[in-house]
Parts: sequence; structure tokens; C-alpha cells
Amino acid sequence: MKTYFKVLSIILIFPFIVSAQISSSLHQVKSSSLTFNSGKNVPILLASYNQRVHNFSFDGKYLTTQLRGYRGNTQGLKDKGSVVRYDLINNQSNFDFKFSYKYESFLFSKGYTIYYTATDSYMLNNENGKNKYKMDHNIYIIDSTKQIGMGYKIDEFPSNINRLEGIDLASGTKIWERNINRDYGWNDSYSLNDSTYLIISSGLHTVNPNTGKGWTYDAKTGNYGAANAFNVGLKVGTLVAVGLVGFVILGPSIDINQRSCSCSNALIVDNNIFFSSFKKLAKLNKKTGELSWEIDIPKNGETKLWIQNNELYLLNTGKIMKGTTEANYSEPYFARYNIENGDQITSIELQDNLNRLVDYRINEDTATFVFNNQIKRYFVSTNELIDQHKINVYTSGYLLGFPNKQYYHFQKEQFNPIKEDSTFLMLFNYGSIKKINHKYEVKESIEKEELFEPILSFKNYQVLSNQTDTYLINSENEIIYGPFKQENIKFENNRLMYSNGIQLIVFPTGLF
Repeated sequence: MKTYFKVLSIILIFPFIVSAQISSSLHQVKSSSLTFNSGKNVPILLASYNQRVHNFSFDGKYLTTQLRGYRGNTQGLKDKGSVVRYDLINNQSNFDFKFSYKYESFLFSKGYTIYYTATDSYMLNNENGKNKYKMDHNIYIIDSTKQIGMGYKIDEFPSNINRLEGIDLASGTKIWERNINRDYGWNDSYSLNDSTYLIISSGLHTVNPNTGKGWTYDAKTGNYGAANAFNVGLKVGTLVAVGLVGFVILGPSIDINQRSCSCSNALIVDNNIFFSSFKKLAKLNKKTGELSWEIDIPKNGETKLWIQNNELYLLNTGKIMKGTTEANYSEPYFARYNIENGDQITSIELQDNLNRLVDYRINEDTATFVFNNQIKRYFVSTNELIDQHKINVYTSGYLLGFPNKQYYHFQKEQFNPIKEDSTFLMLFNYGSIKKINHKYEVKESIEKEELFEPILSFKNYQVLSNQTDTYLINSENEIIYGPFKQENIKFENNRLMYSNGIQLIVFPTGLF
């Protein structure tokens, strides 16, 4: 592996220029350089395309780029685009496909390239893009170690739409099949160990990728029934390709407006799994699926489970996602349960299903719930309301919640971390962070022009952006490079890369 990265570095340091057009979409790949703020000259690889770079991925050898331009004046994305793969080791173009987002899509994950049409799918050769074999499956999980994929057939009869199949990715041969209900689509999946996956889809299911065997706990995880399953099952696959690494190029054949989620995360604690569904809360044995206990709970929407103070905490947001749209569904509430037997300890009815619950914070005996237009605080032990404060959304904007990452204040060419001190921080949708004391008085407001968010962290570096300018800083908050413009930035396989319009800038391996 070390030798491999050295070869890549040599390619970038010794310049080569391809003056002729490499393919119809990839115009030029050449060595160039840029200058860091310290004055250091850094070699880069500069790829220029015939239209805007929409997404990209680097697996250590292949640079795969998705191209998709805007309709005039950036009013929406074009229906047609291209996907280009370039071999950075051998300095050659592998393939250049033009396709329609209306009828086609691609999946690049874990060394595999899958091409989808409305009715078929094909495994492609990574070197030249030619068909290796016809798959006919929407792949949801790829286990690259075992060379096994799991998915459902795309064009399937309604009676068989819940039949999950294990596919030998080397040949396309089916090696097992098992019914796993997807009335509401897949909500999530987890890798429990080298031989077991956990799937949330109309309940919980464990799957051995070699055999398809495992246990099932059936539960309702949405609010639309089997009448919609045919639409949901066939159209949601490539969008919820959970467990996949890389990126998916989606076609608009994917329609999840009928899909909804009324369940929680699968909370895994030691040998147990805690899970809430439509009207149930359960504790199961992780290995066998055996129920330790199951209790009835109020109708819930999207729910969060976590362990705190040796108790099971449940927060029902009261919302459901119908496709990509959020909708009110039930009264939000917070409850605490005994881990051992499921007995409810306390419950707080938040009594606000008209406004969006956006965040929460529970410290010792104080629970703070943030809605888009107000903040409520309760005593956890007694359920008593401490106070509530409404926000003037017309002057301040809507509340977005507590910052879940370290934001920075840019002043006098320096980045200073924004800290809570004796106040608490609150994000607003107008693009500001306000320091608020416990009387709800604003002590300081940092506006969007000077507010920078970390959008990428790697090794001892962070990339900060305020959607206008971007900076690369080190662990001492010193500016390494910037400001610069970028639409998408990634650190993959030890390379920093970013796109800006029709160009993709790739830094050398081992530079950072």
C-alpha cells in the first residue's frame, strides 16, 4: 500500500499534460500547482470537463466523476448528464457514459459499478464499462469481502416484491432468497459483525450474507400499508441503498412519496437491541431475537432512543417523513423507561404538534426542547415545566437547534472557536449563531458573514465554509489554504479533492 501511494505522488509531481480531448466529457487532465498561504508551492492534478462536476469519488485507483449542469441561470438541474471514470495509476480514461436522469442511474460502491435502467440492472467492468452480466436487482447491501450483494428484483410480481436475494457478485448467480418485508421501505441497516447484518424494514431482521438466515421481529414502521408496497418496493431501492459506500447517481424513476417512517433507531447496548415501532417499544436479544419485553406506547413518528443515567430515554418527534417531505403525525413526547422490565418511569407531553421539534438537550434534571419557534425547559424527575420562551421568527428567523459541531468566528484573518461559556448557543435559519443566557437574553450574535462551519475533518485538518468562501485550517486553527471556491470537497484514500464548476482539483497522496 505504501508503494502504491508513492507511485501516485510521483504522477502528480512530474507534470504531464494531455493537450488533446481525452473523451467527449473529459477535456483535459494535467499537472498544475497552487500556492498555500505560507507561500509553499503544491503540485495538484487538474481535471477539466465539458460541464459542471456534480459529484465524484476516488477508490485509490479510479476517479469517478458525475457531471450534471444547471438549466439556464441555475434554475434546476438538467435531465441529461455524464459519468466519467479516469484511471489515475495508468493515466487513461476508462469510460465516458452519457445518460438520462429520467430513466437511468448508477451505483459506485466498494469496487463495484452497477448500471440501472427502469427495468434492469447490469454489473459493469470497472476497466472499460462494458456489461459483465445482467443483474435485474436493486442492490441494498454490498459485502465486498465475501463478494455478495443483497437486493430485490427490480421488475418483480407483486406477490414476490418482499423476496430479498443474495447475489454472488462475481457471477450474478443467486445463492439464497428470503422474505424481508419492505412495505415502508428500508429505514436503516447496520453491520453487527463480520457475518451478520441488521435491517430495519417493517421490523428488525438479521441476515447472514452467506446464507440469508437470521431472526425476524415483525413490527409496523410506517403509516401506509401493503396496498402501497408495490410502488414503494420497486422505486425506493437505489435511494435507500443503506450500507453502501461511494455514491449513487439517481434517476427520477425513484419515487418515495408513499413511504413513511414511524420508528426509532435500533439502539444496540451490549447483547441487547432496543427498538420502537408504530405503537410498541421492545427489548430483544441481539443474537437470537428473543423478546425480553415489549410494551404498548402512544402512536409515534420518528423516534430517538438512547441510554442516559442507566435508563432508556425515548423522544418522539411527532413527525414522519413521507418521501422527502416532513409531516405532522402525532403529539411529541419524552419518556423514561426501566431498562430491565420496560416499566415507564416518567413521561412529558410536549403538547406542540403544530411546530417542528428540532433539537433537545438533557443535562442532569433539566430537559430542554427546541421547537422551530420556541424553547421549553422541564424538570426530568417531576415533568414540571420550568419555563418556555417564544422567538420572534420574523426578526431572528426560525430556530435550528444546538450546534452539533464546533463553529468558528472569523475575525481579523483568524478563526476563533465559538464556545458556550455561561451561555448556550443556538442556530437560526437566517445563518446566525446567538449566545443566549438562561433568561433568554441574546448576549452576542455572530452573523453568517463571519460564521464558518466545519464541512470536512481529516487527520489534523478541517475545512471551514460559510457557503461563500472556504478555508483549510490545521489543528492550531491556522489558515493553510484559502479562501477558495468549491461546490463539493472530499478526503478519500488519502487525497484531498474539490470541485469548482467544470474543474476538479486533486491534491497529491501523502500531502496531509
